Amino acid sequence: MPVIQGKPPVTTEWAHISSRFTGLDTLRGFTLISMILYHICYNLVYIFHIPLPWYHTIGAHLWQLSICCTFLLLAGVCTHFTRRPVQRALRIGAAALAVTIVTYIFMPRELIVFGILHCMTWCLFSYAALEKLLRRVPPKFGLICSVLLFFATFHVPQKYLLYQPFAIPLPQQWYLSYWLSIFGFISPDFFSADYFPIFPYIFLFFAGHFLGYQLYRLPKGIKDFSIRPLEFLGRHSLLVYLLHQPVVYGIMLFVFP
Repeated sequence: MPVIQGKPPVTTEWAHISSRFTGLDTLRGFTLISMILYHICYNLVYIFHIPLPWYHTIGAHLWQLSICCTFLLLAGVCTHFTRRPVQRALRIGAAALAVTIVTYIFMPRELIVFGILHCMTWCLFSYAALEKLLRRVPPKFGLICSVLLFFATFHVPQKYLLYQPFAIPLPQQWYLSYWLSIFGFISPDFFSADYFPIFPYIFLFFAGHFLGYQLYRLPKGIKDFSIRPLEFLGRHSLLVYLLHQPVVYGIMLFVFP
């Protein structure tokens, strides 16, 4: 479970809070269960070709969005629990590379080039590079700006900023390079079955970082809230993420040969 490595630089209240947050692990574990259920539905539709009409509705899209948003927010919050963001980024980056290699070899039609782990890796490297600067930003101001930038850049993959009817089109030439696709500027030859570009999701990560300064305000009952199985999953979230799809897929092969 998360353990605070040091007090944040802009407040002294953190000296009085618990050093362990089982509530964060429990929330992460709940989100993992939600993710597994979502991927079961994904497998049914795209791998086993079993029709689930509701899976293509806005409700299912919001379900997926709630999962990835929670993971990235929690990753941002947890920047307050580590002194070595680069090492953490390298560890997650290695897992992301493993996902790419495995899908390329065994499931090329489900190739993941830049998924949630890849995005999280870049977010952590960016945080490590900007850490000193971020410490100077007032948390509430940083949170508001991060949320606004997230929504402003949400449609970068759709080639515009903001929302209709106030959309600002982006230059078409930005969407020609394969490598710029990781930033949200999707080129015609880019494909990733799981895709979370740097824009807009890095701003969600930074929102989590600034939100983390408010943890000390939470009631003790919330900080220490625990459902043991979910807490256990949350403490081993990276391992669960890497293993859940092969295990789920293997089980589903017996049920839907």
